[in-house]
Amino acid sequence: LQMKILDPQAVRFTKTKTVALNCTLPDGTLIRKVFCVPLFPFSAPGTYISIITRPLGAEPEEVGIIKNLRDFLADQQRLIRDNIDFTHFTPEIEDIKKISIKRGTYECQVLTNRGDRKFYLRNIRENLALKNGGKIIITDVEKCRYQITAADKLPLKAQKELMKILP
Repeated sequence: LQMKILDPQAVRFTKTKTVALNCTLPDGTLIRKVFCVPLFPFSAPGTYISIITRPLGAEPEEVGIIKNLRDFLADQQRLIRDNIDFTHFTPEIEDIKKISIKRGTYECQVLTNRGDRKFYLRNIRENLALKNGGKIIITDVEKCRYQITAADKLPLKAQKELMKILP
């Protein structure tokens, strides 16, 4: 099975009135409502982005792969990044107010770049990932993801709270 790499000079993305993203292939074929899925969202977010479509009642189909987002024109990059941000929302934790444990579940009260949040964690080993450069990805019980880009930049009290869940 060979990857179909999309040519940045020949593929065009357009946004619809409903914020969906359409893709026009080099042969003029219009594919409606595509989704941009980064294959390496944390280690290499701007490379290898799968463009998929989900036909009604059918399995998702891959249209092709964007090898490097930087190869696209600025307006195309913005449309693709907006689609990724919309479908793969990952708030940045800026402060940790409190982490407590209740019946084997951690309750986390945090401040993100999108406001105050409370979420719950189980099985820290499976739902907390330490990435290169000190980035931390946390997946809560509802499968929502949060990130801490630099734990050492958090307030001191927040760093102490974070130590409760770090392996």
